[in-house]
Amino acid sequence: KLDILAGTFIRDVNNLHSAGYGLDGGTGQDFFTANTIKTTNGKDNTGTGAISSGSIVDPENVSLHKYEITVTASGSTFDVKDLTTGTTTTGVSYTNATNIPYFQSLGINVQISAGAAVGDKFTAQAGADAALNIKVDSAISSDLNKIAAGLTTDNGDGDNALKLSQLQNDLKMNKTSPSDASGTATFSEYYNSLVGQVGVAGKAAISMFNQQEMINFELDNRREQVSGVSLDEEMVNLIRFQYAYQASAKMIGIIDEMLQTLIGLGR
Repeated sequence: KLDILAGTFIRDVNNLHSAGYGLDGGTGQDFFTANTIKTTNGKDNTGTGAISSGSIVDPENVSLHKYEITVTASGSTFDVKDLTTGTTTTGVSYTNATNIPYFQSLGINVQISAGAAVGDKFTAQAGADAALNIKVDSAISSDLNKIAAGLTTDNGDGDNALKLSQLQNDLKMNKTSPSDASGTATFSEYYNSLVGQVGVAGKAAISMFNQQEMINFELDNRREQVSGVSLDEEMVNLIRFQYAYQASAKMIGIIDEMLQTLIGLGR
């Protein structure tokens, strides 16, 4: 989810920034390094088909959701599950080694080569690792005159900077489709929700840990009761055995004295 937040921020800032003009008079410049796409082949695939590395062809409207492809007919159809929303689309058509129209509508070009077996899985996600890799574009960092603060080349025009600042109040997150006019949350609201989810998950993990600790403690106690050794109890037993040995030794001494006396009387 953090990647979706960062990827959406990169996409929307770049969309606005590339439409403005810098002090150098240039336009079309991204502010951040553009999102990239990540694709993977399922580790349990039995076929020889593979998904291409892919590319983003519509940066302004690219979907940043993660998709899982499951082949249902080799070289013909597959089901695709949106792992971000949990929805599944069945019977999607494709042709081997050809850009898949379904993903082109999402701003992505990917292909699956021949040889994919039924049941083989592949994943594709634009903006994967965006939170890790987000950075200002090298063209901007090396020349600040390329920052597109204006909507025109007029001196003092800062209208594009104002539009960029307005992004913080726009409902850009949780869109069903990238082309939707608005989503249901601002960047800050989405981030706060994410922090809350992490907090709830963390609290649940701590609670589960504490419960497991209690269970382990109780099991240790039960094990000690069945097979454990108590030092205090063993010390008591040793003292009792010592007294018994001393009493036995004393009794043997008394009997020996009595025998010696009887023998003496017989003489």
